[in-house]
Amino acid sequence: MAFIPHQSTLANQASRRVIASIAVVSLIVGLATWWLQQMAYFKMATFEATLLNEDYQKRIRSEEQLWNYEFNLLEHELDHFQFPDLKHTDNLKKLLSEHLASKVPLYVVVLDAKGKMILFDRPLPFPLSDHFFPEEESGWYHAATANLLVHYQSKKIPLPDQTGGYLLVMIPVDNALLKHMTFGNTTLSLLWHGKSVVQSENEEHISIGENPCGIHHHGSILDLRECIPWGGDASKNPILVVHKRIHPLISLEVLIVSMVGLFLAITMAIQILLGSWVWKMARRIVVLREFCHDYSQITRLTPFMLEALEAAKHPPDDEISTVADSLALLAQGVEQRVAEQEAKEKQLVESEKRLREITSAIADGVMVLDHQGLVTFFNPQGEYLLGWSEKELLGQNSHALLHHHNPDGSVRPEETCAIHQTVCSGIPSRIYEDHFIRRDGSFLPVALASAPIFRDGQPAGAVITFQDMTEHLAMEQSIHESQIRFRTLLHSIRDAILLFNDQGNIILLNHSGARMFGFDEVGFLDRPAASLFSQNRSAIQWDNTLRQLATDGIPLTMETIGQRLNGEEFPVEVSLASWTRKGERYYSAVIRDISERQMLEQRDLQAYIRRIAISALLEVALQPLTLKRKLEVAMDIIHTIPKMALQAKGSIMLLTDEGDLELIVERNLSAPLLEKCKRVPLGHCLCGRAAESRELLFVDSVDERHDITFDGIQPHGHYCVPILSHGQLLGVLNLYVAAGQAQDPEEGAFLTTVANTIAGLIERGRVEEKIRHMANHDALTGLPNRALFHEHLDQELRRAQRGKRSLVIAFMDLDRFKQVNDTLGHEAGDILLKQVTQRLRQCLRDSDTLARLGGDEFTLILPEIDNPPNAATVAEKIIATLQKPFLILGQLCEIGVSIGMSCYPEQGTRAEELLQKADQAMYAVKNSGRNAFQFFRD
Repeated sequence: MAFIPHQSTLANQASRRVIASIAVVSLIVGLATWWLQQMAYFKMATFEATLLNEDYQKRIRSEEQLWNYEFNLLEHELDHFQFPDLKHTDNLKKLLSEHLASKVPLYVVVLDAKGKMILFDRPLPFPLSDHFFPEEESGWYHAATANLLVHYQSKKIPLPDQTGGYLLVMIPVDNALLKHMTFGNTTLSLLWHGKSVVQSENEEHISIGENPCGIHHHGSILDLRECIPWGGDASKNPILVVHKRIHPLISLEVLIVSMVGLFLAITMAIQILLGSWVWKMARRIVVLREFCHDYSQITRLTPFMLEALEAAKHPPDDEISTVADSLALLAQGVEQRVAEQEAKEKQLVESEKRLREITSAIADGVMVLDHQGLVTFFNPQGEYLLGWSEKELLGQNSHALLHHHNPDGSVRPEETCAIHQTVCSGIPSRIYEDHFIRRDGSFLPVALASAPIFRDGQPAGAVITFQDMTEHLAMEQSIHESQIRFRTLLHSIRDAILLFNDQGNIILLNHSGARMFGFDEVGFLDRPAASLFSQNRSAIQWDNTLRQLATDGIPLTMETIGQRLNGEEFPVEVSLASWTRKGERYYSAVIRDISERQMLEQRDLQAYIRRIAISALLEVALQPLTLKRKLEVAMDIIHTIPKMALQAKGSIMLLTDEGDLELIVERNLSAPLLEKCKRVPLGHCLCGRAAESRELLFVDSVDERHDITFDGIQPHGHYCVPILSHGQLLGVLNLYVAAGQAQDPEEGAFLTTVANTIAGLIERGRVEEKIRHMANHDALTGLPNRALFHEHLDQELRRAQRGKRSLVIAFMDLDRFKQVNDTLGHEAGDILLKQVTQRLRQCLRDSDTLARLGGDEFTLILPEIDNPPNAATVAEKIIATLQKPFLILGQLCEIGVSIGMSCYPEQGTRAEELLQKADQAMYAVKNSGRNAFQFFRD
């Protein structure tokens, strides 16, 4: 900083010649002007108040005369009307409607002797008390709920079956009336018992307690309020407040401009008196000021600015020259720093842009916190998951908004929060089971990771990434329940079930197997599977047998010698199978103790085959197949069992939402039977009776319980086994056996186990199908979502290209949907979208594809359309259907639809091109009046 001396020659010369004269003259002129203005200002306001009072009293009398004229005219016209005939009010309403064409808006009401309203010409815009008695022939009534003041006039009239009644004519004193009475730049307000009820403009409410009448000062403006009673008695009548703002004769701006002009005049006189040296000094100072101003605008030195500084340095030996040199050095330093700062800001903007591009594409939520735990960044996926927008969260404490409570209601202190510890101490953390609080107060299960941000070696914040775990937890729960059922079934089997890996180590042995070989619950884990068999007498050559099994893939069954943990040997029968999962090979073995085989060989053979079937059914449940395909494979497995295979007939029927049994899978059933068994009510025929009783039903012939029969039916028997899960009916397993076959209790028990296994298979299949459906369909309407729609569109385009057929794409947007949504709420909007979907489906063929892209936008694929008029017929049908009113939450709503269409191949061959043109055609319909359709036009 340059040295500034205590005594400045230039400052002393200027101060001695200027300060005294300018200060004295400016003060005198300003005080005189202000005093004159105040005197004239108040006198003008007093005169204006007198004029306003007189004029508005005339206007009030004029309005009352008009009201009396209208009432007398209506009273004269009603003299010819017979009030006792109240059942015929059409003539009265017609008379009143003709009279209402007058300039005065009025409402006519007929009251009975108790003050109850029994007839009116039109609905009142305000509620009338249940027992209103007009105290006088004319007066005032204030509708508090509508905040509306009404002037009424009444007349007693005779009524049938009554002691008498009143004819009441009510004239609302509203905003329109006050505007009609307003003139000039005045505004009006009507007071009722000290409170403002009507205003001609958007004025604040005025209270008597606030002393509204009189002249009030508001800075330099006078607020004139003149209070005029509307009628004789101010306690029973409203008070009209006339409000007018009076501006001063000389405004503050004019006064300031005048003072500035005077100041400039005096300054010019002093300039002439002091001589050219003051002008030169002032010019040099102005040059420096302009330099500072220009440099502050562009923050860089220009040749013109350098020339100006050089001119300000002459003569070079005074303070101005020193200031010019200092400004030049300062500007050069600032220019260098500005250039460096711009480079840093540009780099920061580019970094932030790249960060937002990256985080916008990430499927996880991303949140950045500063060193105080305040949110500085929030990506779009985080907004979607939590319902907060980035603007709402910026600068907010993340823990106080998103992490302050646990799902059980307990408070989570900030110091125990892993995110807080990362922000404060810089220690990263990863949590697989946690919760964030959504904007609506619900909890979102998340897996999160917090990574610290360091600046200069110190923690400066953290980056938080989190993933929605809702579907993952639901899937884990479903898998866990399936595993429980699987293990229950596995451990309920009497034979040993053994699973081991490609290295020959045991990974699973059921309880029967553990007891058979003398192990505790986990003592067999990681033991060699070969250790379960005698090394001296075993017929299994493990390496060769497993190699052959892996190569051929054909299950092997053999007899060998098992060896318990205590060394005891016993004969067993082993069935080996192998499969591959995720590139790794596994083996399963069903081991049966055949010590008493000589006595029970045939029986054991049956049980063995059934266990193999159960094992196969369990394996089918784990395969990535559709539910119907899994049931078909299960039916084929069941029919490999002896006795069942003799007929090789049967079916699986599932319970529908309507409570009927629907045929899903069948094997070798005749055509007449398939037609009659598509749907079977509960209690009807054998399958319906088994489903209703939830108990196994066996018959050995076609008896009277066969409600479904046909000509040429062959003799046979049935096992009808209900498929149950936790006591809930899922369907019925129907198997045919030979006529006259005796019932086998063990066979029935086995089929019950099979039905329970199929129940687990059905539940798992439904969960998988539900997950697939949720991924490809709209949650509200059940229609295909954007991803599935594009998949169908690509398929239809390929099919149209191969068959050289036409195709029409329609883009639909609902008209006035936002009005319904904003007026009745989002629940009404959701109901409306569902009803729209139902109506649209009724207009389409089974081959057409309808999808919802989001909001009120729908898309439609019309394949195999011969010509555009056919597509136009569909569009007209849709428009006519959606024009009909919708009943939403007890209210009728009317909407429309704007449809844009494009044709393949005339208007494009690619999906994106056709959708874009259909969208453009839809917007053309919107711009031309809506509720119509249009094909794309070039």
